[in-house]
Amino acid sequence: MLFPIFAIICGAVYLDDPGPIFFAQKRIGKDKQPFILHKFRTMKMSTPHDVPTHMLIHPEKYITRVGKVLRQTSLDELPQIWDIFRGKMSIVGPRPALWNQDDLVAERDKYAANSIMPGLTGLAQISGRDELEIVDKARIDGEYTATLRKGGFKAALQDIRCLLGTLAGVLKHDGIVEGGTGEIHRKEKYAEENNFKVNLLQKSHIDHIEDYGYKKKFNIDKSIYNQKKVLITGAGSYVGESFKGYVEENYSKNISIDILDMTNQNWRDYDFSVYDSVFHVAGIAHADVGDVDEETERKYYLVNTQLAIETAKKIEEEIVSLNVDGSSQEAIVNVRVNQEIFRNYLLKRYNKCCLCGVENPALLIASHIKPWAESEPKEKLDVDNGFLMCPNHDKLFDKGYITFDDNGKIIISERLTENDRKFLNVDSRMHIDELSDRNKKYLKYHRENVFNR
Repeated sequence: MLFPIFAIICGAVYLDDPGPIFFAQKRIGKDKQPFILHKFRTMKMSTPHDVPTHMLIHPEKYITRVGKVLRQTSLDELPQIWDIFRGKMSIVGPRPALWNQDDLVAERDKYAANSIMPGLTGLAQISGRDELEIVDKARIDGEYTATLRKGGFKAALQDIRCLLGTLAGVLKHDGIVEGGTGEIHRKEKYAEENNFKVNLLQKSHIDHIEDYGYKKKFNIDKSIYNQKKVLITGAGSYVGESFKGYVEENYSKNISIDILDMTNQNWRDYDFSVYDSVFHVAGIAHADVGDVDEETERKYYLVNTQLAIETAKKIEEEIVSLNVDGSSQEAIVNVRVNQEIFRNYLLKRYNKCCLCGVENPALLIASHIKPWAESEPKEKLDVDNGFLMCPNHDKLFDKGYITFDDNGKIIISERLTENDRKFLNVDSRMHIDELSDRNKKYLKYHRENVFNR
């Protein structure tokens, strides 16, 4: 009887977005035993494979045209009739939890709701579906379980109520929200806190409400003096790469990003302390898993739990190892970050030692004219307050053995002997070309306060 419907849906799914027709996913069954649940595929093949639906930004844009209809009518659930015939599900019961949805499983344990067969539909489905928070969903599943255990007329009546309620809900599209459990409740709460009147039956009233996340407008200082350094732990992640791309497009002058491959065990030797923020994205998403063996499950928890904890502990230990209070610790990190930013500015301007012409970037040092410790915050990142020098000339300049006049001609301290000058490559004919007015201002300070000090 259902064959014509299945045939039409299968054809529509494939024609709309060629690829697999069915979607298989690991779920939790009776007594918390895992099984494979089947659905018609409703998401595009281009959907990021390592991101669960509820974590996608605008998940609706990844849903196919046919998929949207299937979800609204719940026809995407029809293949679960096969799961019922296999003895893995019943027609009515708590909806099967995702295999890694520990919070829902734990809540259901409080009401023994994991001890019965999961269903194609259930009491929670007709009581709010996606609108319900996990604790409410588990409680309602517990109410259904308690009534079912008692048996008799009330249990039968409850199942009939669920079936009729499901039919009515499908016709009205009640309780279906792309974005995950409790989404409408979260919007309702936000609206109430901001004095909005919300009608859940007309949820379009709150669709315009500004979200705290990606929709919210932030006033961010984009000047060159507001510099941050971010480390992304996890290479090849959809989330990490998306963040990196967004930053490069909008904050390339303010935020520099490094990505660390966590599959390489040498990550433990990496220095995290020089970063303002560490963005940990390494992990395995449940959408990747499907039907997996115990070894894959073990790896899932190893990566998603233990690796995250170990990463956090490494950051904490490295910060503690500085043995300074919070404000001093922040100052140390900022100094390291800002010095690197300053050096990058000078590399772009000079590309080589201003005196001898050494070009190897690894040997070049950003040398402040007015010393870092004596400079004002803005002066520390002022590209005119520095020269790019090789180690020899940087040390001589920093210690006040050499300086320059307003024409860029070198001035050599009498403290350097002729032999010192020879071996340290210091020559009275050396000069720096094209000094700016700001260079001259800083050099005046250097001659008066650093040279021969």
